[in-house]
Amino acid sequence: MTVREIYRRPTVIAGVALALVMAATGIFAPLLAPHDPVVGNLATMLCPPLSCAQLGQSHILGTDDIGRDVLSRIVASFSNYLHIGLVGTFVGLFAAWLLAIASSAREASLATGAARPLFGVPFWGLPVVAYPIGYFLYPILVLTVGSSHLLDIIYTGLFSALLPIALVYAVGAGPVGLAVRRGIAMSPAVFSLALLMGILFETAQAILAVGLLRPHPFLGTMVSDGRALSAWWMMVFPLAVVAASAGTFLAIVIATSRVISVAVGAARSDAPQALGIAPAGLRIRLAARVIDLTLIFLVVAVLTVLYDVTGLSSQDSSDLAAVFIGLIWFTVIYGIYAVSPGQRALGLRVLRLDGSPAGWGRKLCRSLATSLTFWINWLMITLRRDKRGLHDLACGTIAVRRWDLEHPSIPDNGAES
Repeated sequence: MTVREIYRRPTVIAGVALALVMAATGIFAPLLAPHDPVVGNLATMLCPPLSCAQLGQSHILGTDDIGRDVLSRIVASFSNYLHIGLVGTFVGLFAAWLLAIASSAREASLATGAARPLFGVPFWGLPVVAYPIGYFLYPILVLTVGSSHLLDIIYTGLFSALLPIALVYAVGAGPVGLAVRRGIAMSPAVFSLALLMGILFETAQAILAVGLLRPHPFLGTMVSDGRALSAWWMMVFPLAVVAASAGTFLAIVIATSRVISVAVGAARSDAPQALGIAPAGLRIRLAARVIDLTLIFLVVAVLTVLYDVTGLSSQDSSDLAAVFIGLIWFTVIYGIYAVSPGQRALGLRVLRLDGSPAGWGRKLCRSLATSLTFWINWLMITLRRDKRGLHDLACGTIAVRRWDLEHPSIPDNGAES
């Protein structure tokens, strides 16, 4: 796979161009912002768009609760996302090159230019893994080392580097020198992914109230403040920029994923469908989920009783029990057994599309995607012939029964009896 194949996609070109425009806006923000984005004016606080003319002030998109210009803060926010994009770009390139060096001996047996997923997770399934982990770790980090503007930039930049790492790692197969050259050639796309992912990551943190109050302008913080103050203009305009960023991000990721998927090649002849193995149906998968939920309920109930006996309040009991179960579920169940108790009890197995067992990365991706796309998954499993939900499509997996693996049916080729 060559770099040129990725840049031939019109959506990639358009997405990279828009991201570079955002970066240029961040560079020239002091010149483009009509007002100071940090200093407010209490005389013009909470002015709706175009309503402060009588006070001698021009605020096209209105002001916030301390009189700061919304348009200026949107423009200035791109300076922060520019820094996040730069952190994600440098970390992504450097980490991908280290991976290329570490795996150079193994890659000697690979064809030059062969693409492969990072940690066994498909390219466009990586955000599904990154976001929930980031939400979980950020409060712990803040409670441990405190919060600062620099920490927000570095932390968000590190998580924004995940897709750049995967992209350079995918296109840079082969000798280390080739990986370096291709990584440099992919820098515009790498930077675009890091910047756009930083916007989405920060916005989700602020809207979900994971992040702390930030005096510096961020789109997510503006949306969260507007929601708290019921000021629609403080939400609509920043949220429109976030929506444009999300569309651009998906356009780049989906187009790039298709190129990488083509480079990996079609499924091998030992794929589940080729062996006559039918995918697991809706009923057995629902039964496995019922078993899992029942076990979780029982363990939480037992822990709640134990916490109550020790004198903790009921709220503390439920919170501690939920955190404990979450840690056990993801570290023990998926880290060691890589399959849930319900799946194990009913003999379900999760495979890659080529028929090989799904690794820890794909199963973790699938588990996190399940929690984010619950009802859509069951609807797709019901309607699709291959019984793959959105979590399966995102992570490149398929669920089958162990019995079918051990006793595959022989496809009927129309031979005479």
